[in-house]
Amino acid sequence: MNESDRERDSEEVDFVIKCRMKRRWARPFLCMLEYMECCGDIGHSSMVGLFADGDGDFHPKFEVSGFEKFQRQPPMFSNYSSDNVMFDSDVTAETMRIYSDKRNRDKWLQDDEDRRCRRWLNDWSEGILGEKWTDGEEEK
Repeated sequence: MNESDRERDSEEVDFVIKCRMKRRWARPFLCMLEYMECCGDIGHSSMVGLFADGDGDFHPKFEVSGFEKFQRQPPMFSNYSSDNVMFDSDVTAETMRIYSDKRNRDKWLQDDEDRRCRRWLNDWSEGILGEKWTDGEEEK
Protein backbone atom coordinates (compact mmCIF):
# COMPACT_ATOMS: atom_id res chain seq x y z
CA MET A 1 0.00 0.00 0.00
CA ASN A 2 1.49 3.33 -1.01
CA GLU A 3 1.27 6.64 0.87
CA SER A 4 -1.63 7.88 -1.28
CA ASP A 5 -3.67 4.74 -0.45
CA ARG A 6 -2.93 5.15 3.28
CA GLU A 7 -4.06 8.77 3.18
CA ARG A 8 -7.22 7.80 1.31
CA ASP A 9 -7.99 5.01 3.79
CA SER A 10 -7.56 7.37 6.75
CA GLU A 11 -9.96 9.95 5.27
CA GLU A 12 -13.27 10.23 7.12
CA VAL A 13 -16.31 9.78 4.88
CA ASP A 14 -20.04 10.26 5.34
CA PHE A 15 -22.37 7.73 3.78
CA VAL A 16 -25.90 6.51 4.32
CA ILE A 17 -27.05 2.95 4.91
CA LYS A 18 -30.76 2.33 4.53
CA CYS A 19 -31.79 -0.85 6.28
CA ARG A 20 -34.97 -2.90 6.34
CA MET A 21 -35.34 -5.67 8.92
CA LYS A 22 -37.76 -7.01 11.49
CA ARG A 23 -38.10 -4.89 14.63
CA ARG A 24 -36.80 -7.69 16.89
CA TRP A 25 -33.51 -7.68 14.91
CA ALA A 26 -33.31 -3.89 14.66
CA ARG A 27 -32.83 -3.52 18.43
CA PRO A 28 -29.71 -5.72 18.72
CA PHE A 29 -28.39 -4.36 15.41
CA LEU A 30 -28.63 -0.77 16.65
CA CYS A 31 -27.13 -1.78 20.02
CA MET A 32 -24.22 -3.33 18.12
CA LEU A 33 -23.63 -0.07 16.24
CA GLU A 34 -23.84 1.89 19.50
CA TYR A 35 -21.29 -0.44 21.11
CA MET A 36 -18.96 -0.05 18.10
CA GLU A 37 -19.17 3.72 18.55
CA CYS A 38 -18.41 3.35 22.26
CA CYS A 39 -15.35 1.18 21.52
CA GLY A 40 -14.04 3.91 19.21
CA ASP A 41 -14.70 6.60 21.82
CA ILE A 42 -12.87 4.83 24.64
CA GLY A 43 -10.13 3.18 22.60
CA HIS A 44 -11.28 -0.40 23.21
CA SER A 45 -10.59 -3.14 20.65
CA SER A 46 -12.81 -6.20 20.42
CA MET A 47 -14.76 -8.39 18.06
CA VAL A 48 -18.27 -7.00 17.71
CA GLY A 49 -20.95 -8.89 15.91
CA LEU A 50 -24.55 -9.96 15.58
CA PHE A 51 -25.86 -13.48 15.28
CA ALA A 52 -27.35 -13.56 11.78
CA ASP A 53 -30.06 -16.23 11.99
CA GLY A 54 -30.62 -16.65 8.26
CA ASP A 55 -32.45 -19.93 8.84
CA GLY A 56 -34.86 -17.98 11.03
CA ASP A 57 -36.34 -14.57 10.35
CA PHE A 58 -33.16 -12.50 9.93
CA HIS A 59 -33.33 -11.30 6.32
CA PRO A 60 -32.03 -7.71 6.30
CA LYS A 61 -31.89 -5.62 3.16
CA PHE A 62 -29.34 -2.81 2.87
CA GLU A 63 -28.97 0.05 0.43
CA VAL A 64 -25.81 2.15 0.59
CA SER A 65 -25.47 5.63 -0.84
CA GLY A 66 -22.65 8.13 -0.72
CA PHE A 67 -19.86 5.54 -0.84
CA GLU A 68 -18.01 4.52 -3.97
CA LYS A 69 -17.90 1.00 -5.31
CA PHE A 70 -14.94 -0.85 -3.83
CA GLN A 71 -13.14 -4.15 -4.07
CA ARG A 72 -14.67 -6.64 -1.66
CA GLN A 73 -12.57 -7.67 1.30
CA PRO A 74 -12.45 -11.21 2.66
CA PRO A 75 -13.28 -12.02 6.27
CA MET A 76 -10.54 -12.90 8.76
CA PHE A 77 -9.49 -16.50 8.16
CA SER A 78 -8.49 -16.91 11.82
CA ASN A 79 -12.18 -16.71 12.79
CA TYR A 80 -13.64 -18.13 9.61
CA SER A 81 -15.92 -21.08 10.01
CA SER A 82 -19.48 -21.85 9.01
CA ASP A 83 -20.91 -19.93 11.98
CA ASN A 84 -18.27 -17.35 12.94
CA VAL A 85 -17.25 -14.85 10.29
CA MET A 86 -15.59 -11.56 11.26
CA PHE A 87 -14.20 -8.78 9.08
CA ASP A 88 -11.21 -6.50 9.77
CA SER A 89 -9.92 -3.55 7.78
CA ASP A 90 -6.44 -5.12 7.77
CA VAL A 91 -7.63 -8.21 5.88
CA THR A 92 -7.57 -7.36 2.19
CA ALA A 93 -7.26 -9.04 -1.18
CA GLU A 94 -3.48 -8.63 -0.78
CA THR A 95 -3.67 -10.63 2.48
CA MET A 96 -5.44 -13.36 0.54
CA ARG A 97 -2.76 -13.32 -2.18
CA ILE A 98 -0.03 -13.68 0.45
CA TYR A 99 -1.71 -16.66 2.15
CA SER A 100 -2.51 -18.33 -1.17
CA ASP A 101 1.23 -19.08 -1.40
CA LYS A 102 1.84 -22.39 0.40
CA ARG A 103 5.34 -21.28 1.42
CA ASN A 104 3.84 -18.44 3.48
CA ARG A 105 1.28 -20.74 5.11
CA ASP A 106 4.05 -23.26 5.92
CA LYS A 107 6.16 -20.47 7.40
CA TRP A 108 3.47 -18.80 9.53
CA LEU A 109 0.66 -21.27 10.28
CA GLN A 110 0.13 -24.36 12.40
CA ASP A 111 -1.73 -27.34 10.89
CA ASP A 112 -5.17 -26.34 12.24
CA GLU A 113 -4.66 -22.75 11.05
CA ASP A 114 -3.55 -24.00 7.63
CA ARG A 115 -6.74 -26.09 7.26
CA ARG A 116 -8.88 -23.08 8.19
CA CYS A 117 -6.88 -20.85 5.82
CA ARG A 118 -7.26 -23.30 2.94
CA ARG A 119 -11.02 -23.43 3.49
CA TRP A 120 -11.09 -19.61 3.59
CA LEU A 121 -9.10 -19.41 0.34
CA ASN A 122 -11.34 -22.00 -1.30
CA ASP A 123 -14.58 -20.27 -0.23
CA TRP A 124 -13.64 -16.62 -0.79
CA SER A 125 -10.91 -16.39 -3.45
CA GLU A 126 -13.17 -16.34 -6.49
CA GLY A 127 -15.29 -13.45 -5.19
CA ILE A 128 -12.30 -11.45 -3.93
CA LEU A 129 -9.49 -12.27 -6.40
CA GLY A 130 -11.66 -13.07 -9.40
CA GLU A 131 -10.45 -16.64 -9.73
CA LYS A 132 -10.91 -19.84 -7.78
CA TRP A 133 -7.88 -20.63 -5.62
CA THR A 134 -6.27 -24.03 -5.78
CA ASP A 135 -2.98 -25.33 -4.51
CA GLY A 136 -3.24 -28.68 -6.26
CA GLU A 137 -3.54 -30.61 -2.98
CA GLU A 138 -6.51 -32.60 -1.78
CA GLU A 139 -8.33 -31.10 1.20
CA LYS A 140 -6.82 -32.43 4.43
